[in-house]
Amino acid sequence: MGLNPRFQTPRPICRQRFLNVMILLALLGTLGLGVKAQTQPLGPYGPLGAYGPLGTLGPLGQATPWSVSRLIESIGSWYAFQSTLTALGGPLSSEGPLGLKGPLYVDQSPLREQYRPFVPDSLKLGGALVAVGPFGPLGPLGPLGPLGPVGAHGFARNNRGEYIHEGQVQRTIEVQVGDKFIPYELVEYYNKNTIDEIADLGTSYMVDGVIDATRSREYKSISKYDQTVTIVVVPEKSLDSFAIELRDQDGQLLRKKDNSGEINFISTEVSADQPFSISVRLLSSLHFFSKSFRLIVVGTGFVANSCSRLLDSH
Repeated sequence: MGLNPRFQTPRPICRQRFLNVMILLALLGTLGLGVKAQTQPLGPYGPLGAYGPLGTLGPLGQATPWSVSRLIESIGSWYAFQSTLTALGGPLSSEGPLGLKGPLYVDQSPLREQYRPFVPDSLKLGGALVAVGPFGPLGPLGPLGPLGPVGAHGFARNNRGEYIHEGQVQRTIEVQVGDKFIPYELVEYYNKNTIDEIADLGTSYMVDGVIDATRSREYKSISKYDQTVTIVVVPEKSLDSFAIELRDQDGQLLRKKDNSGEINFISTEVSADQPFSISVRLLSSLHFFSKSFRLIVVGTGFVANSCSRLLDSH
């Protein structure tokens, strides 16, 4: 006895519908994973991406009309007011983010028991996400902190992006940490048109750059002491991806990071008085506009797990 034709579903149609549903679910899953990956800490839409605080929409810039760094540069020197601000407990005082109560001295801080649970190991030196932690470009040692172009040092800048005080180039500023005064490297925002005139870029600076698929851009530096340096390339357009290479003075490759689709960074130890070079190379691009980026180098002044060396040596 056969079934009523009304209740019979042709098998080919049923299979096709099943396949269509499975394909749709797979696409939705892939889309969800893609969005999740792009918004991760190292994703193109994360805090180090083109739309984050270090990108062109943020406070740093040499051409954008909303740039806070341009506004501060137009003011010139305000070092006298900075001294008063520091005496009143400002950002460069012992109470600021570079002092013992800041995130750099978790193990030496008088508040270490309260601070330690809030600094995951992944954000510390040697951690997988050190670039988004307190020792990276988003922290107090980076260009957004008190040592950078929007910082509290009060120095004027020349046309090359160097800080000037009383006619002399300033590379450091002293900050009280506990009962000692420690020199911290200032974070220069170098002019991309004149950066080749500077022989020593130091280990704490930022510069804009533009490259194409056929070449790389090289920046030469030298460290004054053994320390950990974090190097990040921030694309100015979210559809670009850049690779970083670190080489010694003989051109030998030391470190390389070339993961397409994420913000690449290198965090490594460099030796005192040993020149090294940083190369930026275009990995991929999905647009026809200029392939522009921002290179940010942040030196800590000490090697990993030896933050107390700063206090012991001053």
